[in-house]
Amino acid sequence: MNLVYLTYNSEADVADGLPLMAGSSGCDLDIIAVDNASPDGSVAELRKLGLDPVVMDENVGFTAGINRALQDCNDEWAVIANPDVRPTVNGWAEQLVDVPDDVGIVGARLVQGPLVIHGGGRVSMTPSLICWMSPYPVPGGEVWCNEVVGSTRFMMLDGGITAHSEMRSVPWVTFALVAVRMEMFHEIGPLDESLWLYSSDVEYCTRALLNDWSVWYNPISFRHESGSSLRKAHSSVVQRGRADIQEWCSREPDILQQLREIGRHGFYFG
Repeated sequence: MNLVYLTYNSEADVADGLPLMAGSSGCDLDIIAVDNASPDGSVAELRKLGLDPVVMDENVGFTAGINRALQDCNDEWAVIANPDVRPTVNGWAEQLVDVPDDVGIVGARLVQGPLVIHGGGRVSMTPSLICWMSPYPVPGGEVWCNEVVGSTRFMMLDGGITAHSEMRSVPWVTFALVAVRMEMFHEIGPLDESLWLYSSDVEYCTRALLNDWSVWYNPISFRHESGSSLRKAHSSVVQRGRADIQEWCSREPDILQQLREIGRHGFYFG
């Protein structure tokens, strides 16, 4: 199995997290590492672990970085894992991809402390306002402020630590930790790089559905320190992410209509 590992300002996470991911996988992982021009010691840490990462000349964003890594994957499944994700069980790799043959994408349950922060995705009947944390420069540093940036129908399911404990088909999953079947990748193509940082996972899941592949949620838990790299990023990276969310919001009505036309809508709303 391939493990796609994209780093950006991830020095501490690489040293602490990657050996844990590999050691608890329960199988031999072929790790495909790509670094997005990190200014910290991410590349050095990857090399300390015996890896030969692809080092980008500039930060090309999450989506293009993942696509670059997927080009080198040659197994049945590629698991994409953010550096700030940690497994909570041994043997997680084979458990994650124990799914029917028509499943092209499998997401996991992500937890923070006593909360499930991602238990699969849903599509609501009406848009909900979403907020974004943006950094603003102040003397001696910067301050992060909440901003309302748009509305969306594609939302994460969250809840208490015991929530979302059943495996099921869903409309989308986050790519912070996800398995992608390479047969599907070669059929439907790479992720949409016009979505630089965010929402390319939602787009890819809906594209899979439109091409007769299923998307599943598998309640194998991983701890996720969401946004650990983003907090160290330049404000321009934050702005690119906010633009991605606004772009996806503009696409949602058309995507929902396409899903309705092929009958992929019944359990998606709720």
